[in-house]
Amino acid sequence: MDTSPAGLSPIERATLRFRRIYILPTRQGIGFAVALSVMLLGSINYDNALGYVLSFLLIAAALISMLHAVRNLAGIDLRWGECEPVFAGDTARFPLKVDNRGQRPRFGLLARLAGRRGRSGEANPPRRFHLDAGGLERIELAAVAPERGWFSPGAIVVATRFPFGFFRAWSRVDAGLRCLVYPRPAGEQAMPLHQPEACGEHGSRGKGDDEFSGLRDYHPGDSARRVHWKAVARGQGVPVKVFSGAASGSTWLRWQDVVAGDTEARLSQMSRWVNEAQAQRRTCVTAWCCRASRSPRTRARRTVTAASKRWLCSTARPPAMRAHPETRDWTLGRERSLWLSICLALVVIPHAGRIPFWELACFAFLAGWRVANATRGVPLPPKWLVIALSAVMLAAIYAAHGTFFGRDTGVVLLVVLTGMKLMESRSLRDAYVLSALGYFLVITNFLYSQSILTGIYMLAVVLLMTATLIGFNVGSGELDTRARLRMAAAMLMQAAPIMLVLFFLFPRLPGPLWSLPRDAHGAMSGLSERMSPGLISRLSLSDAVAFRVTFRGEAPPPSQLYWRGPVMWHTDGREWTSGNPTRSWRAQYVELHGEPVDYTITLEPHQQSRLFALEVPTTIPRGAQMTQDFQLRTPKPVRTRQRYEVRSFPEARLTRVSIDEQSAALALPAGVHPRARALADSWREAHGVDAGALVSRALAYFREQPFVYTLTPPLLENDTVDEFLFETRSGFCEHYASGFAVLMRAAGIPARIVTGYQGGELNPLGDYLIVRQRDAHAWVEVWLGERGWVRVDPTGAVSPNRIELGMDAAIPPTLGPAGLELPSRGRLWQTWRRLRLGIDAVKTGWNEWVLGYGPRRQRQLLGMFGVDSADVRGLVTGMLAGIGGLLALLALGLARRRPAPVDPALRIYRRFCRKLARAGVARRASEGPLAFAARVTAHRPQLRSAVERITGMYVALRYADSDARVSEFRRAVRAFRPR
Repeated sequence: MDTSPAGLSPIERATLRFRRIYILPTRQGIGFAVALSVMLLGSINYDNALGYVLSFLLIAAALISMLHAVRNLAGIDLRWGECEPVFAGDTARFPLKVDNRGQRPRFGLLARLAGRRGRSGEANPPRRFHLDAGGLERIELAAVAPERGWFSPGAIVVATRFPFGFFRAWSRVDAGLRCLVYPRPAGEQAMPLHQPEACGEHGSRGKGDDEFSGLRDYHPGDSARRVHWKAVARGQGVPVKVFSGAASGSTWLRWQDVVAGDTEARLSQMSRWVNEAQAQRRTCVTAWCCRASRSPRTRARRTVTAASKRWLCSTARPPAMRAHPETRDWTLGRERSLWLSICLALVVIPHAGRIPFWELACFAFLAGWRVANATRGVPLPPKWLVIALSAVMLAAIYAAHGTFFGRDTGVVLLVVLTGMKLMESRSLRDAYVLSALGYFLVITNFLYSQSILTGIYMLAVVLLMTATLIGFNVGSGELDTRARLRMAAAMLMQAAPIMLVLFFLFPRLPGPLWSLPRDAHGAMSGLSERMSPGLISRLSLSDAVAFRVTFRGEAPPPSQLYWRGPVMWHTDGREWTSGNPTRSWRAQYVELHGEPVDYTITLEPHQQSRLFALEVPTTIPRGAQMTQDFQLRTPKPVRTRQRYEVRSFPEARLTRVSIDEQSAALALPAGVHPRARALADSWREAHGVDAGALVSRALAYFREQPFVYTLTPPLLENDTVDEFLFETRSGFCEHYASGFAVLMRAAGIPARIVTGYQGGELNPLGDYLIVRQRDAHAWVEVWLGERGWVRVDPTGAVSPNRIELGMDAAIPPTLGPAGLELPSRGRLWQTWRRLRLGIDAVKTGWNEWVLGYGPRRQRQLLGMFGVDSADVRGLVTGMLAGIGGLLALLALGLARRRPAPVDPALRIYRRFCRKLARAGVARRASEGPLAFAARVTAHRPQLRSAVERITGMYVALRYADSDARVSEFRRAVRAFRPR
């Protein structure tokens, strides 16, 4: 009789195919998606280009992890066998063979049975394993049988969360597994033994009844012939004789012999009796179970033998655990703790110079505690201590910063809380929270610097963190450190094309989504609205780039490269200020002369509301305004890199001055500069009101007197102009501009000081001009009647090289890399200069295509392909199409079967066979190496020694556990020259 459960058709083998593999995001994946969304929103709000890059790279890597998870299962073969019968409440174990026929290993695999939970509340426990390339794994799947009879544990589920744990891929195989479940032995009633004749049955009596083996107590149903009546007569109870030959007979157990309990309890009692009979070596035990049915006259007869026991008692079910059965036994062990600690420490290190020392020490203390726990077993703090430490640190941060908001305070808060989380983490959820915090900390570094070096360093940290994520989803020993890093690097490289599609097509939103904190942007160096002695000279010590210029056509000569900035109208005798310049669009007060110059400026952020342009600008960049003194102003400070186009006429004339402007350009504070006033009066007495002659006389004074152009002038303590003009006579451009303007005003000529930059360094690698902070300069504009405002640069009278050849010609730089002193104009300096120009060319491309990629650049780029960047629906459609196409190509590449690797010894042996074939002895397809060698030596006896030696080496390498080396085998084949 077929006792298999209805509807089950046993299968013995199955292969996991792509079409039967399913995938869904895990809770960790959903949480990480939320974290990535927050990171992307922050990048949009701060317009942080590297934040975009990191967010898109992680999104692309998460999408690619789906393909890797599916590929990790596809092509695996499953074979299973029968399960041994078990008792009630025991675990049924089903043997399973998992075969990897592919040429790539499979990591982080998990197999379990998909049946319902048993009454114990425990789900069918999973079995974790991994497969080497071409490997075979023998495992057992366990499940608690829920009730007596045939137990079907359900389908076989093979799953994986590899590589990142963001997605769970699985496949179900309906294997038709079943197991026969015996009733659990229970009860305390003694076992009655009935002979067949006692039940009205005829059974065969075994031989050897005369082989007496002992006495036992009487049980109801024992034959009267076996009672030891003499012992009964002596009052020694009712013993029964036991003969060894009786073991070959039959013992009958009757249902009505069980005197108490419900049906399940009586069946358990019967099961215990059967076990006792087996223990007494009663090899054939038959039970006669008479049980009342619905009709009292109807009796049911069932046979229970050692091979067929079909009842199982039930057990109580405790509350089910909340954790998923596949991740319930996950632990944050020593290796994972160290990986997390190292990654978080590396991402915090760049903040060392930005946050207070004591706050950085807090993180180091917390991370060190975790490392000590992982390496030396130092116990982690209890929950109450963690809460107390968190409260103390939060209070200290608030006391130090006065708020929990802002860029700097937010970074400090994130660093300290990450350390607290690292110290108290234990579960898988905690590990993923720490990973998300680590990626957040990477983005916080981009709030301070987006340089290439910062990007490279953070990419290395992201690589380590990605390898850490992979380590969360593999068992110990499956992947070593190098393998994890290689896999993480490969996945990030595969994600790079998708990241580029997202980066260039994702719609860029102008302006922040919400208001930025006051400290959202760091302080930048540059020209200010004030000028005092020593200010520009200190600025000229910096090699930082102020802006870069790309000309359309030939660049103007250096003498015309005056980049106009703030215009100083007012002085208190020591300091010059610009006041509040009036906006004006009246460009009609300009007489255009000469050829226009068209150029594009890429301006670095400087935290001031101004733009720079060549004199005199006639076009206004979008969003900017022009003042009456031809300054370019912006409504908001320049906090991000800006790129704008300008047209200028370097030879144009400014032909207007109002009465108010003329008065401001002649004003001098009372009681200051007496010696300068006296000198100007003497010139006026000599030349009268001839403004041109007065200007020439002042320039001649600077040329004739021993003035020195230097970056380190003497300190001016009292009247700065008189001390400079008549005593020290050493100064920088602000000294000369200030002294000349005072002399002109004292002589009755309106004068104002213009600050900005002069010159620049041409980079031949990119054909653009680099204007650095060291090129900061100040000059004077004087009103000469019909000629209008005329630029006069008194610095050129003292140091003509400064104007004609640039700052490097006037004051040769001597600082090389890391502040090293290098001989000016020497070979080392020239090498360093070329290297610096090359680095700047790379930075320019980085700034233009990465950091400067905003709405305007996106509009220009997409316009080249006829795409309107304002069409958000079209951009999203193109972005999704590009991502889908790249994922499809990658899926095809991953699904492609790798060719089986050729053994080096086999490859060398094939070369040996080709040499013999060219010599006239070709190897047949059916010939083994020894048979082929025998045929070769038979036809070519002169080759016997070489052929036998090479063949012996090949056989030893391929088929024997030999110490022969492939290199020796290669040399022997290379030296083989058959003729």
